[in-house]
Formats: sequence, structure tokens, C-alpha cells
Amino acid sequence: MYYRETGTTNERTIVFLHGGGISGWMWDRQTAQFDDYHCLVPDMPEHGKNMMESPLYIEDCADRTAVLIQEKAKEGTAHLVGHSLGAKIIVEMLARHPEVIDHAVIVSALFRPIPLMRALCNRPSYGLAVWMLKSRKILAYTARQFGFTDPEDVRRLTEDF
Repeated sequence: MYYRETGTTNERTIVFLHGGGISGWMWDRQTAQFDDYHCLVPDMPEHGKNMMESPLYIEDCADRTAVLIQEKAKEGTAHLVGHSLGAKIIVEMLARHPEVIDHAVIVSALFRPIPLMRALCNRPSYGLAVWMLKSRKILAYTARQFGFTDPEDVRRLTEDF
């Protein structure tokens, strides 16, 4: 699994887990603020530098991240921060590998189905979503919704999607 490592390797470790459809670069501004920590930022399968690695399974990602922590983190434990897909992976890690987790920040881990979303989970809806995400205008709108204003961030988001 590809991961980026920043900060001070002999300090406490923070692992940042990205959301679906994006990759580890989304945490660049945060990791820059934590240079006095050891930061690990993996790209999950089918994302970023691991785009060609598939399929993505939450359980597998949890296991791989636990191994990364055991191998790279001081004392084999870390603080975890996850958004969306990354948050779901942390929840799975709490169930499977609690021994590697000091603290966890879980943001937007949607586990209960939204009634309208269930109606949209079908082949025609997925086809429309794929078509829409090929549009530069829609991707630019998506980048604004994520709060990405830097042109390089918009480029990377467009590349990831």
C-alpha cells in the first residue's frame, strides 16, 4: 500500500485516512501543521497512487492500516483521523485492531442508509453520476463544495475523480 510519511519519525504518530473518490493529498494542509508529529497518509486501493490496486474492501483497508501502524508508528500505536470512507475504515479498525489506536477522530462515517439514497442506488443513477463526473464544470463545483480553492487542489481532485 502506498503511503506518504511526514514529520518527525520518533514522535507520536497520526494516521490520516481520506474519503472515497479522493486520495491522501487531501490532508496536505493538516499534515503541514503537524510537523512535530509523525504523520502517515496512505492511499486506499482504487484511489490515488493505489488506483490500480483493487478491489477496495473496508476490512482489508483496516487490516492494512493496522499493519502500517504496527510497522511504522512509535510503540505500534497511533492517533487516527478519518473522513467518510476513512472514517468507516477507522470504525472497522476499532472493532478489529483496537490495540493500535490511541485516539480516533471520525468524521462523516455514514452507516445508516438514507431513504432517498437507496432509490438512487441503481445502474442508471450510477451511469448518470459517472457521466456527470466527467464534466469539468461539475468537478469544479464539487471542488468548491469540498472547500478546495487552490488551483492545484482542484486539479488533483479532478484527477482523482
